[in-house]
Amino acid sequence: MTIWSLLVRPSIGKKMKKTRKEKKELAMPRPTNSLTRSSGVYFAALFLIAAGILAYGNSLHGPFIYDDIPNIVDNQVIHNILKSVNPSLETTSAGLYIRPVIRFSFAINYALGGNYVRGYHILNLAVHLLAGITLFGIARRTLLTERMKAIYGPAATLLGFACALIWLLHPIQTQAITYIIQRCESMMGLFFLLTFYCAIRGWQSSRSGPWHGAAVLFFLLGVGSKEVIVAAPPLLFIYDAIFMKKGWRETFRTSWPLYGGLAGGLIVMGFLVMMGLKVWQGAGLKESLPLVEYWQTQPGVILHYLRLVVWPDTLCLDYAWPFTTLQQAWSSILILSALMALTGWAVLGRKPVGFLGAWFFAILAPTSLVTLPDPAFEHRMYLSLAALVVLGVVGVYRVGLILQARYAVGRDKTLIAVVIGVLVLALLLGGITYKRNSVYADEVSIWTDTVQKAPRNSRAHLNLGVALDHAGNPYEAIRHFEDAIRLEPDQAGAYSNMGNVLANLGKIDDAIRYLQEAIRLKPDYAGAYNNMGNVLTNLGKTDEGIRYLKEAIRLKPDYAEAYSNLGVAFGRSGRLNEAVVQLEYALRLKPDYAAAHSNLGLALGRLGRKQEATDHLQEALRLKPDYQAARKNLELLMRMDR
Repeated sequence: MTIWSLLVRPSIGKKMKKTRKEKKELAMPRPTNSLTRSSGVYFAALFLIAAGILAYGNSLHGPFIYDDIPNIVDNQVIHNILKSVNPSLETTSAGLYIRPVIRFSFAINYALGGNYVRGYHILNLAVHLLAGITLFGIARRTLLTERMKAIYGPAATLLGFACALIWLLHPIQTQAITYIIQRCESMMGLFFLLTFYCAIRGWQSSRSGPWHGAAVLFFLLGVGSKEVIVAAPPLLFIYDAIFMKKGWRETFRTSWPLYGGLAGGLIVMGFLVMMGLKVWQGAGLKESLPLVEYWQTQPGVILHYLRLVVWPDTLCLDYAWPFTTLQQAWSSILILSALMALTGWAVLGRKPVGFLGAWFFAILAPTSLVTLPDPAFEHRMYLSLAALVVLGVVGVYRVGLILQARYAVGRDKTLIAVVIGVLVLALLLGGITYKRNSVYADEVSIWTDTVQKAPRNSRAHLNLGVALDHAGNPYEAIRHFEDAIRLEPDQAGAYSNMGNVLANLGKIDDAIRYLQEAIRLKPDYAGAYNNMGNVLTNLGKTDEGIRYLKEAIRLKPDYAEAYSNLGVAFGRSGRLNEAVVQLEYALRLKPDYAAAHSNLGLALGRLGRKQEATDHLQEALRLKPDYQAARKNLELLMRMDR
């Protein structure tokens, strides 16, 4: 049994003699094969799952990177499932202020496996696979509507499958899947698609109530995932008018419970956004961004996205896309304005292609109109890509039908060509996706790739320096910290990390100078105070070090590393009981913190609590088997015992 026979051919198996009743039934008009055969639908769904797993199978061990650290690894909110769903909970360590559904999903991951990274990747991939299957259902049912089935109905299952497969495997999607924190985008995308699917099923059902109720529920889950889902209600309205053959007024009149429920979801979103603004302002995170410059930059960004869809050769984790002047942007503005004008004309004329254009632009609109610190990120194309894929697949099929009619080519040959073309393209895209996922294998790899593609990105040089330092290459790290400072002289993070690396190399005077500059540039930078406190403690100036460490904790109350370093400082000054208190609190904040376990074990051993000390040192080695400091502390404890 082949893909062809399952998705396209009307019958399989041996021919059997038909009764008179069966012949009469065959003579009557029947729905197309795509409507009547469920085996093709199930096979297509299984094929999509298998293809997605093959393309993303090498992504499951990629480490937490960049925004994963504050939002997942250091985010204490996700350590408690009940706290994770509280949208008003103010935490300066997490960027998920108004996305309780995402925080809840991370809390589930943490409850099941702590910071075991593979579980987070598995859930991200599962979300993407479900989204692909849902897109398949939407595309297939749309092609089977009264307006579309005369042309596309016989191949609706095949075309829907092709759209979903290409969308699922396209390498521009890797950032939304492999970069764990971008679950915000993919999970919102899943709920967006489920909202559409349930709405369509309701319109095609004699009992629309349960389906439309499910659509509203999924929309509310999307509201708690990411604000981009605000585009769903207007797009549903346009879809209803175009594909359900209703007038603009009739569209609302016949589906008012659905649109009323969606309006209620928008009110909930407004409430969450207002709470988020209060949190941002209270945390001092609100930035004044250049509105006009941001808007005139977006056409160039969107055209770059379009190029990546066709030729995904320069995928980049962090572009640090510069703002452009009007003189630089005018050609991009003209091109995009023409495309948007054509989209508006097609929507007003209720043409199906107008819906695809509206889908593309409406989903990008929130991140294109609301000023954000970064004008460009590839994960923003997660859902917009679907419109381009559908346009391409359906367009190629329509051209095939025209050529078939002109040159008298058999319909089966046209469909065979479509199947072969789709599978070849899917194989190519899946291979590029697999290769792109390998770049996320470790921090050095992903940031090296980013620096190569965005060499003027100070933030990328900084993160590559940190990754190289963690990998045991401090001199290369220093070179990238210097590049970060050269590109952005007020980059406090580069100064702080440079000071930390120099201190580890024994260049204490230089280290202190860099750390002082980091604090001068950013007086509320907890990390710089922590590094300075650590340097001073190791230098023997424990009282001064304690002062800096306490300031780091004041600035960042859930800073587990600062509590651990403060415990070490207390221990070195002979205040062992205070050291134990600080180290135990560090472990409450971060239970899998190997350094805190090791330091606590040493402090407990010096207090004579040898069994507890042994347990903590062994736990440190379990968490980090190559942790030499913990091994030495355990050996020291054994000598003390003898």
